[in-house]
Amino acid sequence: MNSKKHTIRLCGTANVGSKWQIVIPKEVRNIVGIQAGDSVSILLRDDKVVGIVPNDSIDCLMEYIQSEKDITLIK
Repeated sequence: MNSKKHTIRLCGTANVGSKWQIVIPKEVRNIVGIQAGDSVSILLRDDKVVGIVPNDSIDCLMEYIQSEKDITLIK
């Protein structure tokens, strides 16, 4: 069992523009390594957004999620 503690933090905010687009805050882009033109996946828990993940990291994240109990994964 992994005893590492995970940190969840609010890391900026974004506004939805008239074309339904958001700009990911610079701090978030730098931390997760998102570049202009990259594809990202939007993760929902029930009906709430819980994450925006670069697609090149999604497989690792999905493996982690599947290892957690009480989580149903829908791809």
